[in-house]
Amino acid sequence: MLPSFRGLAPLFVDAVFGSAPEANVNNFIKLTTKEKLMSDIQEATVEPQSLSIKDGAAKTNALIAYGLMVVGMFTGIFWVVGAIWAMVKKGEAQGTLFEDHYSNIIKTFWWGLGLSILGFISAVVVVGYFILLAVWIWSIYKIIKGLTKITSNEAYNS
Repeated sequence: MLPSFRGLAPLFVDAVFGSAPEANVNNFIKLTTKEKLMSDIQEATVEPQSLSIKDGAAKTNALIAYGLMVVGMFTGIFWVVGAIWAMVKKGEAQGTLFEDHYSNIIKTFWWGLGLSILGFISAVVVVGYFILLAVWIWSIYKIIKGLTKITSNEAYNS
């Protein structure tokens, strides 16, 4: 048999609203209005920054280049495709918030290529393997840093 809760309703009302419900109802209305206002303010501050059409296109193309570079870390050919994509689209990104992301992608490619060649040549002596590992880790760092900045709508060198 279930216990009876009939006598608890007035106690609950007294616990929530106190002994004078009409005064506390007004306080309740004020609180809900205040909470609504606070939630409106929080929503207004959380809304993402809108980008111009040119900035949006520059961001999308940089994200494509970064994505190709990530895949290229494991396949090789997409590393080159991502760099070429960035080189081709860099002119369209001039004057945008994301212009320096293209420079980052291109510099990462060229430095990575040059140091990888040096690593392959010096792989005859064991030092080359350490150079290749260092280049791979450095490239991952540069790409992740770029992806972090671009997804936050920030310039690479901000």
